[in-house]
Amino acid sequence: MLAKCANPYCAEVFHRLREGRLFVIDPEQSRRRLLPERRPEPQRRRPGLRYYWLCGECSQTMNLAWENGTVTLILKHHGKR
Repeated sequence: MLAKCANPYCAEVFHRLREGRLFVIDPEQSRRRLLPERRPEPQRRRPGLRYYWLCGECSQTMNLAWENGTVTLILKHHGKR
């Protein structure tokens, strides 16, 4: 079960799915950007999947990435290039 924000510097506690963003990863994939899942459906849950949550504040500026067998925080790029 998710207990708190995936950002180790944030102490926000998980209460509801509608607050923040839920990320689902399949550890068998070696490298892939995590995609937020809007509404996870119980029948879609598969053994081996891992779930991470970023609180509302952290999800405004960060995403998660799966790299070398671990979850990494990455900053979102705001603005045009």
